[in-house]
Amino acid sequence: MKSLLSFRLLGILLLLSVCLLGQENRLQQDFKNPPKSARPRVWWHWMNGNISRQGIKLDLEWMHRVGIAGYQNFDAALQTPQVVEKRLAYMTPEWKDAFKYAITTGDQLGMEMAIAGSPGWSETTVQAPPEWFREGSRLWIDLGDVKNLAEVTVNGKDLGQAWHAPYRVDATSALKPGANDIKIRVVNAWVNRMVGDEQPGATKFTFADVKPYKANSPLLPSGLLGPVTVVREDVP
Repeated sequence: MKSLLSFRLLGILLLLSVCLLGQENRLQQDFKNPPKSARPRVWWHWMNGNISRQGIKLDLEWMHRVGIAGYQNFDAALQTPQVVEKRLAYMTPEWKDAFKYAITTGDQLGMEMAIAGSPGWSETTVQAPPEWFREGSRLWIDLGDVKNLAEVTVNGKDLGQAWHAPYRVDATSALKPGANDIKIRVVNAWVNRMVGDEQPGATKFTFADVKPYKANSPLLPSGLLGPVTVVREDVP
């Protein structure tokens, strides 16, 4: 009887060893070649219109080759020098054509795509000549066109928000002769994010009782469209 129990115990231990060895091998295999659901997604910044079809193709092929499963496109501007023959300004027909090419190429590689729906910002330094400053005059920062809300800071001073046309803020008390640090933070509506959520295979981030947007719904202009200018108003 004792020998029979020892034999059964030995059999159970052997079975457990085989199962654990199988799980270890699978874990090792999954670590070396993880499933798509476990692969990383990255931010993909398009900086200051430095975009070309060749660059898009090379970027996406490299991401796919090193195991990146998806990307979130983010158009940004941080004084990046020009490295392409022609910059593609945001939401121009050429930019939209490049964006469509990026979607098509990524889809052919089996990659997920998302569109940034978070606040973006533009920051620059403006040299203000002394002749801008006249006694009794006011200086405005005119943002041109904005989709949909902008917050402006000059030399660390919050000048408030612009949420309807004309998109401008009074910068008289903040601007000074010489170098001025200007930061513009922009928030757009969630329409483009909701369109992105309807793309085949996309991870959804938005939820609503109604679904007014489809996968083929047009993307709306968003961000700081400009042009941004400083306007002097001479007060009589």
